[in-house]
Amino acid sequence: NKCPVLYLALESPDGFILRMKAYKLLNGAASLSSVHAWFNRFSFSNLSDISQLIDHINGGGFNGGIIFIDTLARAMSGWDENSATDMGKMIEACGMITERTNCAIVLVAHAGKNQQAGLRGHSSLHGAVDSSIEVRSSGKERKLVFDKIKEGSDGMEYPFTLNIVTLGTSEDGQPITSCCVEYL
Repeated sequence: NKCPVLYLALESPDGFILRMKAYKLLNGAASLSSVHAWFNRFSFSNLSDISQLIDHINGGGFNGGIIFIDTLARAMSGWDENSATDMGKMIEACGMITERTNCAIVLVAHAGKNQQAGLRGHSSLHGAVDSSIEVRSSGKERKLVFDKIKEGSDGMEYPFTLNIVTLGTSEDGQPITSCCVEYL
């Protein structure tokens, strides 16, 4: 179901803007009419940041929508993502945001150095999430793998490619590009 989306682009705001431009170019501006970006600083360790986010969600018409937080590592500044205590505080903060906004939260996180070991950070994160979707790639082949689905079937896979979209040229004549996902 279509719903409002708030995307906290904490890691690469410029890259996020280019991806949105590429998507709109291919799919029309109306295709992202319910997607809004947040470029403000945000940390789960700062209660003022959490309150500001909750107020923005409820006052901005995002209540009942989906909140993307990209990336978890950036949103945990001031905390240790490997600490059970700090990860527990982050999980509790997500629960509070969800409870006060009726929103689903999608945390974008990276795998550790050993990708087979799963997500970076304390293992309590994987236990706390309702669903985990992993992006796997081998050469040009990519796929979404539904690694953990609390109320569904694990292991579903969705192959996709990243198509390069040219958005224009830079001042020095170089192409400005981004990517768009195309499911196979």
